[in-house]
Amino acid sequence: MNANKASVVLRQGQETGQRRHGPIVAQLLMAAVIMFGFGYLMVPLYRIVCTALGVNGALPLVQAKTPEERVSAAAATGRELVTVRFLADLPQGGLFDFKAMNQELKIVPGKIYEVRYVVHNKESRAVTAQAVVSIQPGAAARHIHKIECFCFTRQHFAAGETREMPVRFYFDQGLARSVQSVSLSYALYRLDDQA
Repeated sequence: MNANKASVVLRQGQETGQRRHGPIVAQLLMAAVIMFGFGYLMVPLYRIVCTALGVNGALPLVQAKTPEERVSAAAATGRELVTVRFLADLPQGGLFDFKAMNQELKIVPGKIYEVRYVVHNKESRAVTAQAVVSIQPGAAARHIHKIECFCFTRQHFAAGETREMPVRFYFDQGLARSVQSVSLSYALYRLDDQA
């Protein structure tokens, strides 16, 4: 008889424990789902914020004008030249040789320019890399329009390959006259092999 009583008391204790832990388990599962969702949305949210604020090289989408409209607008303004410096950075160290062929260029807003960067893969195997641009001062980032840029896509380099990569760009007429100098800094990151 005592064994039956003990098993009944044990079953009641288990049921009470399950009732007590049920809400906690549900809350923990909900917290895990929310954290996963937040982590999943971090990259798109970051891009949206950077594009809206024009920081970290992210540029807001603008309606494109024809090259003729841009050049004629520049000629009409009679504005002073802006110095653009082209920088190259290798945050991960010496996996590549990376430099701009033109260190500096004097430009007129509204006119299209092209500069080239040179990359040499020092590895004895093929690698993939992605360039990320940073523009200083931040106010200039809203006014640059890149027509062609090696930073748009991942770049695949064969072992020992050397390649010239173009950047075609212009600054629109909204660039403040107080901005006399702009730096375009490209950081080249090696991506994992599975990328």
